[in-house]
Amino acid sequence: MAIAGRQRGLLLALIIIAALLPPSAAAQQRPLYQILNVHADASESEIKKAYRKKSMEWHPDKNMDNVDEAQERFIEIAEAFETLGDAKARVRFYDDFNQSSGFVY
Repeated sequence: MAIAGRQRGLLLALIIIAALLPPSAAAQQRPLYQILNVHADASESEIKKAYRKKSMEWHPDKNMDNVDEAQERFIEIAEAFETLGDAKARVRFYDDFNQSSGFVY
């Protein structure tokens, strides 16, 4: 299904805003892989597919009855994809996270 020009613009604006904001408290508490519901060894295409699915599920325009939670989750999903979708950022996040916490996926 194609996204209309106006909707695509709004989606892009929300993603840009999410990228410019500091990480949300919820994103800092939950592992990024858990946010997108993928394994640590997921391929880039699997991460992208999971991001699209989750972002459409939690898009504020599709959750008019719970806009505040939808906005928080949408931003959290965008932040997770921003890190995991970029191979270099993913390695930095994964290495730093494992070294600082000792947590292994």
